[in-house]
Amino acid sequence: MLLKGKVAIITGGAKGMGGHGGKVRGGGCKIAIIDIAIDEANKVAAAINKKRGGKAIAIQCDVSSGQQVAETVAK
Repeated sequence: MLLKGKVAIITGGAKGMGGHGGKVRGGGCKIAIIDIAIDEANKVAAAINKKRGGKAIAIQCDVSSGQQVAETVAK
């Protein structure tokens, strides 16, 4: 539970390496799945939330936009 009380932000979390990394419980932390593809990001977050102790949300964000990144971190 080293990460308990923390938030992990996984960019590109809907698929590829990000999607695979996001399918873990999170080691006690909450997980934010960040991606432009919000439908796929929601699926990954749902898969995490089905696991015992998993807590995840999906946020649509284009990481090339500084404003969107700031808004995402604020969430």
